[in-house]
Amino acid sequence: MKISCKIEIGFDTKEKADAVSSSIKVDDENYVRTDIVDNVLVATITADSVPSLNHTIEDYMACLSIAEKTV
Repeated sequence: MKISCKIEIGFDTKEKADAVSSSIKVDDENYVRTDIVDNVLVATITADSVPSLNHTIEDYMACLSIAEKTV
């Protein structure tokens, strides 16, 4: 079974969304697909189980938080 979650985060500008996306995309591997739509970062996270999805979301949000503060 595959389970997924979509997270959409709006930024002030497309440039800021691109910068944040670029800095965390390294960690995406096969679990996260990140796209930029206008000034919105859209992350689709996929996992094999709910606990695994939860863990991936927590990791992604932690990286996102640091990237946002840095940019």
